[in-house]
Amino acid sequence: MNSPSPLVLAAKRGIAAVRENLAPALVLQLLLGLLVGSYFLWPSSAVLLYKLSAWKQAGGMWFSMAATGFAGGFLAELSKVCFGQRGRCTRANVEDALFNFIMLGLAGGVVHLFYEQQARWFGDHLAWSVILSKTAVDMLFFTPLWATPFQTIFWLWKNNRYSWAVVHCELYDAYFTRHYLPLLFMQWAFWIPVVMMTYSLPLVLQFPFFLVAMATWGLLLGALTKSSVKKETGSPQASPIPAE
Repeated sequence: MNSPSPLVLAAKRGIAAVRENLAPALVLQLLLGLLVGSYFLWPSSAVLLYKLSAWKQAGGMWFSMAATGFAGGFLAELSKVCFGQRGRCTRANVEDALFNFIMLGLAGGVVHLFYEQQARWFGDHLAWSVILSKTAVDMLFFTPLWATPFQTIFWLWKNNRYSWAVVHCELYDAYFTRHYLPLLFMQWAFWIPVVMMTYSLPLVLQFPFFLVAMATWGLLLGALTKSSVKKETGSPQASPIPAE
């Protein structure tokens, strides 16, 4: 019997990662949904979002970068230390936290600009046509063409001791099926509902809500990384993709 193609194996691996972490992802999405719902029912309840918005207006791009790095980098590592390592912090945890702070901080600056551009393209009013258009551009173009490659390539570089030579070999070997597709599946599973929530809010609150979502994504990455262990060494990965 013929063995499955690498593409099929990658899809199965991505689906398995989604199933394994479906329960915590749904809980986090529910909490984010309650936050959005509370805004529409009681606008004054969105104190945290308005506070983050004020800081963003004051700090501009630098705040967006620093806040994204903290929410998606440091919190993910803190989650991994607390829940996956029973509170034991190692030198590798510090390195991962600093690396992800810088990498995701750069990504946050791009997201900052992307949300503003989306508002120019489609408007900033509440309508299903606007929400679906922004979500489609985000999830079908921005994420697969920029966000996923950016994260997977830099995680590869970090996990291979900052060797671009190894990354170059991986890109010509099994990068797409081993690294890219599994992460893309996880991003779609978590972020499609969350992005729709994001674009349902006014532009001034979209990036603050993204920061809260990044914090919850960081907690999910901590849970993912708990199972991301190299079988041959037993060392944790910086990437949220489970080892083969």
